[in-house]
Amino acid sequence: GLIWGGECEAEDLPLANWFAAMNECDVPVALDGGGSEAQYRAGVEIDLDMEPAGVIKELKKTCAGAMVEVGGVWKIRVGAPALPSFFLTDEDVIASEAQEFAPFPGLVDTYNGITATYPEPASLWEAKDAPPRYNTTWEAEDGGRRLVANLSLPACPHGTQVQRLMTSAIADHRRMRSHRLVLPPEAAVLEPLETVGWTSARWGYAAKTFEITSLTDSLMSMLQGLSLRERDAADFAWTPADQIVV
Repeated sequence: GLIWGGECEAEDLPLANWFAAMNECDVPVALDGGGSEAQYRAGVEIDLDMEPAGVIKELKKTCAGAMVEVGGVWKIRVGAPALPSFFLTDEDVIASEAQEFAPFPGLVDTYNGITATYPEPASLWEAKDAPPRYNTTWEAEDGGRRLVANLSLPACPHGTQVQRLMTSAIADHRRMRSHRLVLPPEAAVLEPLETVGWTSARWGYAAKTFEITSLTDSLMSMLQGLSLRERDAADFAWTPADQIVV
């Protein structure tokens, strides 16, 4: 019987969504010195006393992934944000409903550099430190402070992939703008993890990409309450020159 895992039925995992994620993982990435490797891979030893949700969390970290449950269906997003599926302007926002805007988090939740540890096969799978990533421009923006986040990747025994994950994670973190607003019923087609393109004279946006982090649906009015976070697919771009040779 079903003794381990989330007991999720196959029909609750939409094939189109999950196949797209699989294909994104298989995208070849050029390496410094020639050759290529799949964009996202994972390998981890799982004990049956581990929580399934904890295992999934570690696997998601290896592919910059996020999962969401929508009406009993589980969907996933891997890597860079998708292209916008909905475009809005300031005129689409319901002015009579409350709006919230957060330009950046508090200092304790702000980072401008990143380190990471991962299991290195050449070192008999012992935890190894990846080359740190610092950015003097971001440090200057944060008052000359070096604020370093540490990323633990026990399910990613691939050093170059770890470097890619570090680069995209810290760049994505610096996209700090978040909004909460209400849209008309036309936005009922949207779901969490989808993206919208927002053109706003008020905020100075030109088709700026935001990912839907959560969504509420008013059954009486059909108004859609969206929580949005700034995203940019360019943060996930990688060239062989970005690789730090160890």
